[in-house]
Amino acid sequence: MPAELLIKACDATHSNEVKDLRGCYKKGYVVVIKPVGHKWGKEELNKEKFYIIRVKDAEPEDLVHLLDFHKIIIGTRYHAVSDKLGVFVSSPDKDTAQSECLKKCKLVAQELSHFGITVNEANYNIKVEEKPELHTIARRRYRLDISGIEDSLKKGIIEVNAKDLEIIDQRQ
Repeated sequence: MPAELLIKACDATHSNEVKDLRGCYKKGYVVVIKPVGHKWGKEELNKEKFYIIRVKDAEPEDLVHLLDFHKIIIGTRYHAVSDKLGVFVSSPDKDTAQSECLKKCKLVAQELSHFGITVNEANYNIKVEEKPELHTIARRRYRLDISGIEDSLKKGIIEVNAKDLEIIDQRQ
C-alpha cells in the first residue's frame, strides 16, 4: 500500500540554536508516515502548517528512515538490571553499575521482607550490559527539498515516485 508523508510546511523555532536544532520541526521534515487512506485531521490538513505527499511506489516502512533523528555515540554506559526486583542502574563504569545495582537490590529485598516476600541475593539475577550512550543532535537527519513542488503542495496532496523525492542529508 502506498505511503503518505506529513511534511512540515514552516519552521518551528527556539531562541537557543542547539535546542532549536534538537527539538524543533523545520520546513521539509517528515513528521509522520501513514498508509494511503489515512484520515488526516483538521490540523494536518492546514496548508499553513503541513503538506501531504503521497509516494505511490513505496510502503510506509520503506520510508521510515525519513523519521530518523540525527544521533551520535558520545560514550559507553553500563546498564545493570534486576528484572526480578525491578531495579535499574546506569553508569559509565561497569563495576559501579554492578555494585550500585546490588546495593539497591538489597534495599528492595529488605523492604519486601516486611511484606512477607523473601528474595535471596543469589536470586537478584543482576545482568550488566554495555550500551552506547547516544546524544541527539537534530530532530531529523533528513529533510525533503520541497521548494520545487511547494506551489502544488499548497493546492493539496500530490503524488510522486520515491525516486523523485529530493532527500537532503542535513549533515554537511
